Order: sequence, then C-alpha cells, then structure tokens
Amino acid sequence: MNALPSTCRLSETYSPSAAIAPQIEHAKCGGLFESKTYRLAPHAAENMVFTPVMNLVLIVSGQVEITNLNQHFQLSSGEIWLAKEEGHCVITNLSSDIEACVITIELHFAMLMRFKDRYEQALTGRIDRRMQIDYFHNQKQGEFIFESCDLTRMALDSFSLFSLQNDHGLFALKLEELLLLKLRGPSGHLLAIHLLNRCDPILERYRRFVENNVLNDWSLSTYAKEAGMSLTSFKVMFSRVFQDASPKAWINERRLRFADTQVRTTRKRLIDIAMESGFSSQSYFTQSYKAHFGESPSEVRQRT
Repeated sequence: MNALPSTCRLSETYSPSAAIAPQIEHAKCGGLFESKTYRLAPHAAENMVFTPVMNLVLIVSGQVEITNLNQHFQLSSGEIWLAKEEGHCVITNLSSDIEACVITIELHFAMLMRFKDRYEQALTGRIDRRMQIDYFHNQKQGEFIFESCDLTRMALDSFSLFSLQNDHGLFALKLEELLLLKLRGPSGHLLAIHLLNRCDPILERYRRFVENNVLNDWSLSTYAKEAGMSLTSFKVMFSRVFQDASPKAWINERRLRFADTQVRTTRKRLIDIAMESGFSSQSYFTQSYKAHFGESPSEVRQRT
C-alpha cells in the first residue's frame, strides 16, 4: 500500500465533464454501508464526496484520475484507495474509448464494529509499536493505496456483479472478504490500525456530536462546553477523530458544503441559507463561499 504525496495542486481539470453524464447506481445495506457504482464513459468525469467513517474507492476496470484540492494522481484497474473520511474530489476516466467502472463504499460504524467483533484476532495480530509509528508516518504523507493483485481483481468483479443484482447480503460478505484479504497483505498493519481507530465508541460519539451540531453558530469554546470538555481536550479529540484537521477549517467547510447544496437546489433567500448554515451574517457567508468555490452564491444561482 503506497502513501500519496500531498504536495500536488488542484489542476484545471477539477470540474466534471458535462458532455456525457456518468451512470451512477446507489445502494444501501441497512446501517452497515452505502455504495455507489460509477460507470464513466471515455473522458467523462464526476464529483465524489466522502463522509465518515471510512471510505474505499475500488477501481473495477479502466484507468482514472483523482483530483482534489491537495492531490492529483491516477488509479488503475484492481487498485483500492483508502480515502480520508472527509473530502471532495473529481474522478475522471482517462481512456478515450473504454468505459471505467468505479465503486465507492462508505463503511458505517456498525459495519466496522461487526468486522472487529468477528475478526479482532486478525486485526490485533498485525500490530506492534513500530507498525503504529509507520501508520502515522504514512497517514501524514497522504492517502493509502492498495496495489492490485489477482485475488483483488476477482473480488472487485464480484462487487460489480452484486451491485447489478442488488444483492446486499452477498455484497457485505464480499466486503469482509476483501478487508481480510488486504489485512493479510504486506501493508495489512496499516489497514488494521486504521480500522481499529475507527471502532472506538468514545471517538464515534464525539464524531456524531460534532456532525450533529456543525450548523450551529457556535464558537469552539461553546462546542467544548456543550460536549462537557475543556477547550484543549476538545481540540485534541478533534485532531484524533478528523485526522489532524483544523476544527475551524473543518466546520467551515462542512457549513459551506451544506450551503452550496441549498443554493443549487432551493430558492431560499441567501440570508436564510446563511443563517441555516451557521454563518453569523450574509456578508461573511458570501465572502467565505466565494473564497471556497471561486464564485459568489448569487453567481452560482444565476447559472442553475
């Protein structure tokens, strides 16, 4: 599993192609996971948004390019990208004549706990102190990518088939099989630590508290008080749960993401959107929105 460098800048290709709309199939398996299957025509592109707790991007066929604010890299058939919990990116089919198939899977806390309960020995047996240091070094370097192998390609073909048949039970079993396969690989200790870190119920409660209150116009001190923590403890916990993200930057990005959806899909007044999204004023909202998206809310609304 390779860690990607985080020095790449956003390229001019950071916008989905509108020429040919990709086919997207969405499926849910109870509270365990959600999956999306993207079938991208040649040179087609599509936005992807990642949410907690854990996200896998499976390249079933073709070669694609991933572009986000900090990185720019390529993935080929059979490779698996362990994406960060939070983020937005564009995926582009690099082929000029072949469709690309990509499956994204959001693993929920219940799925991770089920896997931990069933295979805890396999998880803990891969970890020692040196491996934990290796994990945190790789985490700071960038995202994790699992290389392709014959067994991985067979598993990904099964995922594609089960998504077409809408068979969630077999999909869940195949997902567990894939995780076990990668745990036994040369970089399995990195995956084991990542999984175990996501299975802490205290961290999960903290994550839910922050997400459920992200639209409140609170200061960090208020967040800490409402969580029953000191400000220092709140910031330390935030760094653990959201992978060293700045609390202010993370909360602001989530508010802007919510506001952007409201701008594009509703006819609400911009002042109302600003208030609902946790901004103290419309002027501050407009300034933050334009700095993040490159256009003002009114400019975006005029185009939609």
